[in-house]
Amino acid sequence: MEKTIRRFRKGRSASDSFLIGDEVNMKIKLNKELTNHFLITDTYKEFGKKYGLEARTIAEFSSIAKKIPIQKRNNYQYLTMDHYRFAVTKANPIEVLDWYLSIMDGQNNQPPPADLAKSISWNNRKKISQTEKIKKSYHSLKKIINNIDLPDEYSEEWLIIKNQISSFFEKICDLKSIYIIYGLKDPRTNMFFYIGKTKNIEQRFNSHKSDNYTNQGKSKIINELRLIGLSPEITELEKTNEINVEKMEKKWISKGRLEGWPLVNVSDKW
Repeated sequence: MEKTIRRFRKGRSASDSFLIGDEVNMKIKLNKELTNHFLITDTYKEFGKKYGLEARTIAEFSSIAKKIPIQKRNNYQYLTMDHYRFAVTKANPIEVLDWYLSIMDGQNNQPPPADLAKSISWNNRKKISQTEKIKKSYHSLKKIINNIDLPDEYSEEWLIIKNQISSFFEKICDLKSIYIIYGLKDPRTNMFFYIGKTKNIEQRFNSHKSDNYTNQGKSKIINELRLIGLSPEITELEKTNEINVEKMEKKWISKGRLEGWPLVNVSDKW
């Protein structure tokens, strides 16, 4: 447990939180005197002092450890404490955690934002899960298709078939999720300085103008324009769907780099 303490102080991990929660729950279970709320709270305070945490955090770890069975935890190793916190507020936390896994980016082991489950109904979550499964199948199929090497006499016919397969999957994965690739233009130079993606271009433009400091280079240009009474201009570059949006954004950033646009995107290091 000493290793857990050192690791926990360097940076909290869900596995460490489970270990602490299990330790607390074991003490409460074995100590028959801990039968009332006040004595249990004192136990949380005791462990809080041991790990340098607040008693309420220890209580949270205890609750999460109780509700997520040990044999299931390895399945959720890439999820964060925020995912667990939301899941245990629901009647079936395992169902919520399984949903997070179903839409996780398997290539990068990147889970979706924990807040995503709060903003949509369970019916819509099921639709998203189904779409994500289709997308993953499509990406796997694309790898196989791209590795098929046919004789030259079939190349033209094979290209048509590949395009038909691609169009089919794009159609069923769209689900009305139309994305817009856009560019922010500096009116002083008439050149794009930022490329982005959005579902709502007007809302995104207002967000940029309010300057939320998510990108220092972009914020600097917007503030400079504001000081001289100007505003950036936004231009729709291309419409695409969810399955292709990342690829299209990369394409436009690469195109801009080649054409000498002074782009300040921080996500263009592919």
